Amino acid sequence: MSLSDKEVLKKIENLPLPLNIKKSLGDELKEVEIVEEEFQEIADLVVADYERSKVEPCEAVGVVAAQSIGEPGTQMTMRTFHYAGVAEINVTLGLPRLIEIVDARKIPSTPTMTVRLEKDYALDRDIAREVAWSIESTNILHLGSIATDLAEMNVVIELNEDALIQRKITA
Repeated sequence: MSLSDKEVLKKIENLPLPLNIKKSLGDELKEVEIVEEEFQEIADLVVADYERSKVEPCEAVGVVAAQSIGEPGTQMTMRTFHYAGVAEINVTLGLPRLIEIVDARKIPSTPTMTVRLEKDYALDRDIAREVAWSIESTNILHLGSIATDLAEMNVVIELNEDALIQRKITA
């Protein structure tokens, strides 16, 4: 027999959890019919997860968190420059992406698009690439490399023939 909302809330009150977690758990469990065994299993999992998330007093969580974010963030920023010629890399990387994650932004600064292909084309990788390249913006770094010739006061662009062929672009 399923528990009533009052019974669920009373059982939640007795759990060794902070008020905000109790409130969230109560809000979620009001939406579903639940029996005693299911409630106990859910409660045990929530309490176990909460206990696992606790930190020892005086542990340097700020320093650990800063290092955990800072070091990969630095690596992402440095790696961003190496992705210039890779066609498949089309995601926000480096510091802008790190800021999006830390700020928990609901709307990313670089929006993404999901394009569902019709059944006839969905399993053909080459057609999928063609569709992606036809709607994706292409800049010169996707097609080659740029160098500056200071002696001649020129900008030298070396096109990558393979990239041009893949994207069906003629030079």
